[in-house]
Amino acid sequence: FKTAVSVLEMSEDKESVAKERQEANLPSWLKKSLLASRALEQKINTVKKDAQRLGESLHSFETKIQRDSEREKEEEERRRRLAEEREERLARMEDLWPAILDFLPS
Repeated sequence: FKTAVSVLEMSEDKESVAKERQEANLPSWLKKSLLASRALEQKINTVKKDAQRLGESLHSFETKIQRDSEREKEEEERRRRLAEEREERLARMEDLWPAILDFLPS
C-alpha cells in the first residue's frame, strides 16, 4: 500500500512539474489569466463552503426554533390542564358548601 501511495505521489509530482514547465512557456498575459482564474476558483470554493456552513447553521437554528415552539405549546397545554383542574376543584368545593353549612349549628 505504501508503495502504491508513493508511486501515486511521484506521478502527481511529475504531473505538477510537467504542468509548471508547460505554464512557463505560456505568454505572460495567459499566465496572468491562468493565475486570476485559479484565484477566482479558490474564492468560489470558499464562498461555496461558507454558504454550506450558513445553510447548516440555518437548519440548526430552524430546528431549535421548532423545538422551542413545541416546548412552549406543551407548557401552554400543561397550564391549561392545571387551570381546568383548579376550576373543577373550586366547583366541587362550592357544591360542598351547602352540605357543610347544614352541619353547622344554627
